[in-house]
Amino acid sequence: CRMVFDASSRTPGGTSLNDILAKGQNRLSNIHHLLLRFRSKPAAFTCDIRMAYNMLSLDPSFLRYHRFLWKEDLDESNPIVDYVVTTLIYGVRPVGNCLIAGLKKLADYVTEMYPEHAAGVEALLNSIYVDDVAHADNTPAENQATAKALDFALSLANMEVKGYTFSGQPPPPELTADGETVGLVGMSWNPLDDWISLSIKPLY
Repeated sequence: CRMVFDASSRTPGGTSLNDILAKGQNRLSNIHHLLLRFRSKPAAFTCDIRMAYNMLSLDPSFLRYHRFLWKEDLDESNPIVDYVVTTLIYGVRPVGNCLIAGLKKLADYVTEMYPEHAAGVEALLNSIYVDDVAHADNTPAENQATAKALDFALSLANMEVKGYTFSGQPPPPELTADGETVGLVGMSWNPLDDWISLSIKPLY
């Protein structure tokens, strides 16, 4: 089973976790600006950071906000156990900005210790929206080099991407639902023909 952590669920006092937590400084990229940069150079790639939220550990002083009660096997007869989610988790108000703050710390570390991977740092800082990376370069060779530098930077935090989709190439089968397009910050991108369209979901 997958744990669902509903941070908007009301407590008996009438408030939820999301009611009492500050959203924090908005460090998320402007999607319009990110898409303009993505279209401004001839070569581009997209990727998603695998389980990005779950790879960032909380400072111990914040663990109290992620406590929850659990019964083994969801059996009512079993005793209640007090558990805690020790990482960022989906649906909690500040996690988007917390993720970006964590990636900024990683970028600063790579800049100081491994300046030869500056291209990966640039993608990490300026071509990301939450866990989606959409980056453009002047040539396919530069694009490949940036992807390798990004892989190196993420590996220092035990993080990785699900896979890369490069312009001018069909998307990897594991990253596409229709064999032609991949997601791009809420839109749809055909990398082979290099066009972007609205991502219209099936209607039921």
